[in-house]
Amino acid sequence: MKKSSNYDDQVAKASVFVGVLHYGEKQLLLDTLNYLDSNELNIWVMNHNQEPLDWLDEKIGLIWDSSNPGYAAGMNKLLQQAQLENADYAIFLTNDVQLCMQTLNLWVRMLINSSHTVQQPILKLKQGFIATGVQYFPKEFHWPLSPWRHKKLSVFSKDYYKTGFICGACFSCNMNLFRDKPVYFDSDFFMYYEDQEWSIRLRESGHSFAVNSRISVTHGESLSTGGGIKWSGVIMRWCGLKIFLDKTRATFLNRLISKILFSIRMFILIIKYKRA
Repeated sequence: MKKSSNYDDQVAKASVFVGVLHYGEKQLLLDTLNYLDSNELNIWVMNHNQEPLDWLDEKIGLIWDSSNPGYAAGMNKLLQQAQLENADYAIFLTNDVQLCMQTLNLWVRMLINSSHTVQQPILKLKQGFIATGVQYFPKEFHWPLSPWRHKKLSVFSKDYYKTGFICGACFSCNMNLFRDKPVYFDSDFFMYYEDQEWSIRLRESGHSFAVNSRISVTHGESLSTGGGIKWSGVIMRWCGLKIFLDKTRATFLNRLISKILFSIRMFILIIKYKRA
């Protein structure tokens, strides 16, 4: 029998929590849970659907709020549950993300040996191209820049890369560092931009975060809200942007440029999506 490495021993001794935020089709959650082992992990689902999840494995914990208070409120419930469960390390994801156990175990090993409180993986599309990696935005206006987007996933020279903000679709957290100075999402946000505002407060509170280039997950962008770019999604993004600009006390010029660029970007994306 092969002897376990020190890393394997570390993972076995660690308490690992996995929180899944669920809204939308049942199949999305089934696909996400299919990659996770409830015998090894402490898995909890935050259900924002009106329909109960009475089919859920009894080993999986459940929090249910049929009013659907939004991403920020739901993710806060999972962060708090991870603390109640006394987890050492936690991984949070939405139901349009697929994370296999081999990758999860590697991620936990890297978390144990890292000083970062929060890590984001590389989120890739099913075609193999990067959806989300390093991201940042200029100080003069709010226009998120993603230099890795649409590039082919490859081997990077470093384990960790500095990023301007964490993508809320999937991230990990060293709960031993987080629980001393917890920073929660602002529940004034419903969906979109809450992860960017949260990242600003994380950094201000002394927490460090980075993109882990050795970890990649498959992300079906916006599948939980029906997929693609729709007017309902544009409206939610618009509301999120306005809240973000208020929370960050953006200047008049910053607000004006940000809203103009947002409008142009959404218009172009909708046209592309309808033509596809």
